[in-house]
Amino acid sequence: IDSFCRKKKKKKMENGETDYHEETKRDKKKHHTFVETSYLRSRLNQDHLDYLVAHRGFNSSDHKLDRPLENTLDAYEQAWLCDITYCECDVRISTDNILFLFHDSTLERLSLHSDKRNVNELSIQEIQNVTLKKDYTIPTLYQILCCAFLAGTRARGSSKSTYLIVEIKTVGTSLERSRIT
Repeated sequence: IDSFCRKKKKKKMENGETDYHEETKRDKKKHHTFVETSYLRSRLNQDHLDYLVAHRGFNSSDHKLDRPLENTLDAYEQAWLCDITYCECDVRISTDNILFLFHDSTLERLSLHSDKRNVNELSIQEIQNVTLKKDYTIPTLYQILCCAFLAGTRARGSSKSTYLIVEIKTVGTSLERSRIT
């Protein structure tokens, strides 16, 4: 996991992103997260907060809200920053048998350029080359599990844990079903 994080940081540095830029984005996320969770905490009893499930991460389809796109690394990181214990994700399988997060059967709704391809007919390389709205990419299940592990590690100082509820999306053709079994 540490090696995964180091590679991710190295790739960002190679792309010209500076630590300052990342820190500014992270601080902005924390501020919005704090405001929204403070609102939730003021309205809900702690017992209820413990059982909230962040559906597809802490996201919003409302473009006015400054939240990440569904089923992205940022959506799950933000949920766990909010101390939300449970997150749900939608998992599909690529043609080269890699599990990745995506709810819809096509890219159309979330892709930047209304791509109409079926996600179950793409390799992981093709999937990760798709640019989603708000400049996000499609993560693998492995990446989300690493994120969950790191969030849980940070929470170990408290009595809080992180849980990921995985919904395996329906696989249509017999070829796709045979790849899963």
